Amino acid sequence: MMTKLVGEFNYYSLSYVQPTRRDTFGINILHEDPGSIPRVDSLDSNGYPADSGETVPAGTSIVNVGYGTKWSPSLYFGVLATHYNQYLDDAHATSTGLDVGMIYETPYDGFSCGAVVVNAAQQGLRWDTGDESKTSFPSYLKVSTR
Repeated sequence: MMTKLVGEFNYYSLSYVQPTRRDTFGINILHEDPGSIPRVDSLDSNGYPADSGETVPAGTSIVNVGYGTKWSPSLYFGVLATHYNQYLDDAHATSTGLDVGMIYETPYDGFSCGAVVVNAAQQGLRWDTGDESKTSFPSYLKVSTR
């Protein structure tokens, strides 16, 4: 899929899912970029940003790999691994993530419950700017019933 949104924003996505008798595997590759971002190095005489005529490269790429399986007639398990890459001019940031979830179908008709741990690996986004700090993505638990 390729979509061109407002202005110069470009969005590309490629996905594939392969079911088997018990398991399902999937992969998704996503890339987005805002097109041409003008480089601003100074202000003009009115105090507005002065366009230097150059552009700044920027974009985000995400790769997701998922796996789901039926452990028993009433218990399902799934895991999603994510690699995230972002760049702006000459700075790059990367992160990896892991989500783990399960669904239990109760013996009561139509009632099931599930839980997922989001960001189970607790990885943060690290920029290669020389600063050792990172943007944290907290882990949390979601629980649901149907």
